[in-house]
Amino acid sequence: GGYAGISVSDERVYTMDRQVEPGETERVICCQAGTGRILWTHSYPVSYGKLEYGSGPRAAPTVHRGRVYTLGALGDLFCLDARTGHQLFRCSLQKRFAGRLPTWGYAASPLVIGRTVIVQPGGLNGRSVVALDARDGRSLWQSLSDKAAYATPLVIDVAGHPLLVIWTPSHVRGLDPATGKSLWAIPYKVTMGVAIASPAISGNLLLVSGYWEGTRAIRLSPDGRTARLAWSENRFLRGFMSQPLLKAGHAYMLDKQYGVSCFELATGRK
Repeated sequence: GGYAGISVSDERVYTMDRQVEPGETERVICCQAGTGRILWTHSYPVSYGKLEYGSGPRAAPTVHRGRVYTLGALGDLFCLDARTGHQLFRCSLQKRFAGRLPTWGYAASPLVIGRTVIVQPGGLNGRSVVALDARDGRSLWQSLSDKAAYATPLVIDVAGHPLLVIWTPSHVRGLDPATGKSLWAIPYKVTMGVAIASPAISGNLLLVSGYWEGTRAIRLSPDGRTARLAWSENRFLRGFMSQPLLKAGHAYMLDKQYGVSCFELATGRK
């Protein structure tokens, strides 16, 4: 069982699950795309205890340059050889960074930017978001003190410069991915910490939506170094768990009450 997404690269399919016999383990699974034949698995022991919705892992594997990066529900981060499953490095977000386990477990996929992998332990004292060397797992920087989000962060190009966007349970934040420096923050505190749907970007408008506090549109400055709230709506646009789709000035979202909804990205008009 599990909730992990599926990733595909070079005719191989990667996902995760949880086994309970003969002992409780999480597994990373690599299958041949054309046949479904299992090429390799990588297992490690876990103890979910009373973790809610404890069927299995939540985060989709991230495949990059011959490696696969995975994050289990309890914060076990692995880097494996994508062809063989051989372990290259591992760490525990809870143990190494004093990570605060979200109510429903860690769910944000590792984000690889060049030679850096970004994860969210959610630790205090500047250990909310950390960057590790994607080759060996050593720490490169640590930032913020927000709790961990369920939403996977995204990196966007703004005027030729990368910008790391993270929706935590208290803010939508923009960071410099090279240093972890906080560039801007838009308050958006959500009930029960349910920052779930990954933010979406179109032009200079960033869209974030949740099913209790509704939708926020954030306008980025031309260089991405500052941001301001463009509009907010909490009557008709309360996104469920899937990322909104943006195309040609329109946004498409699964609203918790009205189902599939279309609205103008610039104004929020349904």
